[in-house]
Amino acid sequence: MSLVASLDHSLVDIGTPAKLNFAGNISLMAWVRAGRTDGFRNIIAHGLSTSQAEVWLRIYNGLYHVGSWGIARQDHKATAAVPPEDVGRWVHLCGTHDGSVWRLYRNGVLAGQGADPVGALQVPEPWGIGGRPTGGDPRYFEGLIAHVSVWNVALDVAVIAAYARYPAALQGSEAGLVAYWPMTEGTGQVIADKCANPANGTLRSWRDEGRLPGWALESAGTGYATDSYNPLLVLNGKAWKIRGDASVDAVVSASLTDLSTWTSELRSPPWTRRAWASSIVHQNAMYLLPGRGVTDIWSSTDGVNWRVVTNSAPWAPREVAAVASFQGRLWVIGGQAGASTFKDVWSSADGVSWRQEATPGWRYGRTGAVACVFGGRLYLIAGQEGYNTADVWSTDGTSWRLDQEQAFPPRFGASAVVLGNRMYVLGGVVSDGAPPGDIYCTDNGSVWSQIATASPWGGRNQQGGSVINERIVISGGMTRPGTPRDLDDVWSYVPL
Repeated sequence: MSLVASLDHSLVDIGTPAKLNFAGNISLMAWVRAGRTDGFRNIIAHGLSTSQAEVWLRIYNGLYHVGSWGIARQDHKATAAVPPEDVGRWVHLCGTHDGSVWRLYRNGVLAGQGADPVGALQVPEPWGIGGRPTGGDPRYFEGLIAHVSVWNVALDVAVIAAYARYPAALQGSEAGLVAYWPMTEGTGQVIADKCANPANGTLRSWRDEGRLPGWALESAGTGYATDSYNPLLVLNGKAWKIRGDASVDAVVSASLTDLSTWTSELRSPPWTRRAWASSIVHQNAMYLLPGRGVTDIWSSTDGVNWRVVTNSAPWAPREVAAVASFQGRLWVIGGQAGASTFKDVWSSADGVSWRQEATPGWRYGRTGAVACVFGGRLYLIAGQEGYNTADVWSTDGTSWRLDQEQAFPPRFGASAVVLGNRMYVLGGVVSDGAPPGDIYCTDNGSVWSQIATASPWGGRNQQGGSVINERIVISGGMTRPGTPRDLDDVWSYVPL
C-alpha cells in the first residue's frame, strides 16, 4: 500500500535538510483527505518545539491554514473554512506567499488570503508531514495525505489549478520545486523526495489502513496463468478468471477480498481451446467469446455450468478483439486473424442474434485496441493497424466521433478501466516495442494527463484491467521486448 499519514497517529519525519530551511517566498502543496478538523492538524510544517518560529500548512479548528508564526509572536497567514463536504474526501490544497500576500487555494481556486510582508521563516527544526516530529503536542493529522511538495517560489493560480486537476503531474525537476514526496512507495519506512539532494523522510508509527493510494501486490502468482487480454471478472461476489486457452482448470475464482488464493471451478471445459479469446460480464452472466479459429460463444451465471450460446457467430474468426457491454448489448470490435485485421463492429443483446454496427473512421482494420464504457459512451482506445496508434474514439451507440487523435504515446495492448469520474489507460506496448508501465487518465475522454511514468508491476502489455472494491486491478499480461512470456501476478491500485 502507499505510505501516507494515516488515521492511527502517524507522521513522516523529514529532519532538517539545509535546502528546506529558507525564508521569504514559498508554496506548500498537498492532497489531503481529512478525518477530523478539530484542534491542530498539521499537513506539512516545522517549528515551535525548541524555537519560537513555525511554518505550516494545516487544519486548525475547522479552518485551512497556511502561514508562519514567530515575528513579534504573531501569525502571518491565510485561512479558509473547511467545507463539510471535504471531510472524508480528497482535496487539493496549496498555500503561497509572494512577498506581500499569503494565499490559500482549495482545488485550484483561491479560498482565502491575507496581506502580510512576512513569509516563510528560517526555523532550525525538523519538518514533518502529518504531525510534529518533536515537541509535546504531536498535532497529528487524522486522515490521509499524499503528493506533498515545498517550493521556494509563489506558484501562480494557473499552475496550481493544473496540479489540482491531476495529482501526480510533478516530475521533481520543476523550477522552484525544492522537495516532492509522492508517498507512493508501497513498502518500507523510507518516504522518498524526488528532487535533487533528496530530503527523504522516515515513516513513524504507521500501519496499513487498507485502502491507501498506490499499488499493492495482491498475488505474485495465481497458479493459473492464461494468455492475454482477459480481465478478472466480477460476478456473484467473486473474482473470476476464464482461461480459454487452457485444457484443464479453465475457470478459477477468488474472493473479492483476497485475490491471492484461487480455486478451480471448472476442471474440464466444454469448449474447444482458443487462443486470445475475450471474456466479459454481460447481463449478470459471464461470456467467453471466440478466439483464434473458432466462432462459438459460451455463457454461465455461476462459473460452473456453461451453455453454448451459439455455435457460429456471424463474423469471421478472430482474436484480440475489443469487447464491451454497452446499452444492454455485447459489442465486439475489430481484432485479427493471422496477418489480417478487421474494422467491423458487431453487437448483440443475447449473444445469439447479432447486428453489424457503424464503424469508427479508421483507415484500416485494428487489433489490440481496448474498449471502455465511460460517461454514457463506448470508447475505443489506441491499438494497432500496421502501426501503433494513440487515438481515442467514442460512440453513443449510433455514430462514432474522434475525441482525441494523440492522447498519449502510440501503443497497443493497453488496459482501460473506469473508477469514479475518471477513465484510466494503463501500460501497453509503445512504438519502440518496450512496455512502459505508465498510466494516463481523463475526466472527459479528450484531455488526457500522465499520472505515472512507471509502475511497480513493470512494463507489460495485454494485461487484464478490472475494478474491484474501488481499486483498479491488473492481472497477467505479457512481457516484451526479447522473448515474450505470460505473467500470472495480480496488482491493485487506489488512485488519488
